[in-house]
Parts: sequence; C-alpha cells; structure tokens
Amino acid sequence: MRKYEFTGETLLWAGRTLQRIRRLADGSLGGFIQQEKNLSHHGTCWVESGAKVADNAQIFDSAIVRSLASVDGDAVISKGSLVEGSSWISGSARVTDSAHVFGATLVTGKATISGVATVNTSGVINHTCVVTGSASVTGNSSVSGNAYIAGGVISGTAQVMGNSKVFGRPSISGSSRLENSVQVFGSSSIINTTIRSNAKVFGTPEIWDSILEGNCQISDSPFIQSMVISGNAKIYGTARVIGSGVLGIIRGNVRIYGSSTVTPTTAGNPEICRNNAQVFGNSRVIGGSAMVLNNAKISGHAVVNGVVQDNAQIQDLAIIASSGIVGGSTIVLGRASITSSISTLIPLIIS
Repeated sequence: MRKYEFTGETLLWAGRTLQRIRRLADGSLGGFIQQEKNLSHHGTCWVESGAKVADNAQIFDSAIVRSLASVDGDAVISKGSLVEGSSWISGSARVTDSAHVFGATLVTGKATISGVATVNTSGVINHTCVVTGSASVTGNSSVSGNAYIAGGVISGTAQVMGNSKVFGRPSISGSSRLENSVQVFGSSSIINTTIRSNAKVFGTPEIWDSILEGNCQISDSPFIQSMVISGNAKIYGTARVIGSGVLGIIRGNVRIYGSSTVTPTTAGNPEICRNNAQVFGNSRVIGGSAMVLNNAKISGHAVVNGVVQDNAQIQDLAIIASSGIVGGSTIVLGRASITSSISTLIPLIIS
C-alpha cells in the first residue's frame, strides 16, 4: 500500500532534482526525496519537511529523518533511528536500532551508528567505525578507522581512531586521542591525553595531559597527570603519578601500585622510573633527583628523593635524600636516612 505521493514541487540540491512528498493518510507535507526507493511505503518511516534524501539512500522501518538533515549516497536509515538537525548521512553509512544523530554531524564511509547511541558532533564519523550501545559522541569529537565504541562519552575535540575499542562508561574529553589498538573500558576519565599502540585503560582511573603507549596498563583508581608511560609499565591501586612542571617518564616493566606517589619535578631527570622498578605501599618517590631503576623496590612509608637502583630495597619509614644513591643488594628499612652513596653485592641491611 502506498503511503505518500509526489506533490509536483521540486528542489535542485547538489545537482540532483528532488521531489516533495505528501502523506496520503492526512495530506501533510513531507520533505524531499529523489526517487521512491529513497523512502519505503511500509512501516512508519518518514522524511519530514525540510529534510532531503537522494541517490540510493534508503529510509525504512520506523526511522525518521527531519529538520534540515540530509541523507545520500548508499546510506541506510532504519528501525527506530532518528536523524535530525543539520546532520548529513552519506557514503555507505548505517544508522539503525534506536540511534539518534543530530546537530551538524557528518556520518560517512561505512560507519555504523546503532543501539541507543547518540551522536551530536561537529566532527566526522567515518570509515568502518561503529558507535553503538549507550555511547555518546558530542562536541567537536571524531570517530574513524575501525574504532568500536560501545559506551561512554566522547567529547571536546577528542578523536578515536585506528582499531581502538571503548566499552563501559568512560569519559574521553578535551583534546584526547585514542589511536592504534588501544582499549579503554570501565568508568575511566581521560582528559587531554593521547593513548596509542596497545595500551589498556580500565577501572576508574583519572588521567590528565599524558601519553600512554606501548603495552602499558592503567587499572583500578590511580590519578595520573603530565606523564609519559610506556613499555609494559602497570599503574594500579590508588597510586598518584604526577609530573610537577615536567612531563615525567615511566617505562619498561615498572609497577606502581598501592597508595604510592611518584612525582618527577622540573629540577632533574623526568625519567623517574624504568626497568623492573616497583613502587608500592604508601611510599613516595619525589623530586628532581629521584629515580628508581633496575629491580629496585620502594615500599612501606619510605620516601625517596635520590637514586635507588640494582636490587636495592627501601622499606618502612626510611628516607633516601636527594644526595643519596642506594644500589647493589642493599636493604634500607626502619627510620634510616641515607644521604650518600651505598652499594654492595651482598645483602646489606641498614636500619
């Protein structure tokens, strides 16, 4: 059964002649389509006044295209989806299920918007990416490549690209970039941060102004700011890793966890932890001279302002001053304070 007819009114749009439609049931005017294949006569789908559909694009099921929205190319709008505002759906893009596309969004390539996803961005949704589930893409943000976003909020000028995957309820905002094969899930908060390579972020961490790369993993609820974290480094627990006036560097197989604090400063080497170093407990590694290297371990309530390396261990309430260098197999514990260089190949306990 036919549900609309052409009124005879035409519109020249981008070199194509479109025709206005009128609903047969009540005589109400609709928008403009190029040919009948653009809008199915079945279901409750409709192109409202002001909207345009051209080329081989198809609107069917209960989908609605309205306001100043445009659909062309081989795009398909189906099921209960809604496209409105000044959105432009082009290429071989798909908008389906109960997805909502509005604002000035451009969806093109072979991109798919589905689930109950909402997209309202001045950026571009392109290539073969998928935005689905309860995901929200807003602001000036863009999604491209083979990226798969199944939840969370992408906002600001954030870009999600490559084979990146986003699940759960993370917030990715500011000028953040997700590239390559990264994975972000949980309820993480990522602001002005670049995540690339095979890095993984999960749990509820808060990450500002940083670079995560390599195979590093951030989990649980740490706070990270102004850091470059790479290699196989892992930061978890409620650790705080904060560059103070400098973009600090952590790389290798470093582990920072518990309630520990690591803070490089502008006064010295920004590469504060590397190799197989571990910082945990309530320990603090702070200052321009502070470095934890090799297989060194910092734990308890220890404070390190100097260099700890090799297989050295700093525990309890021990303090390594900025002039201190502890190496070898030295173990410093209790309330010991080290202000000079100590290194031994056999276990030496200082308390």
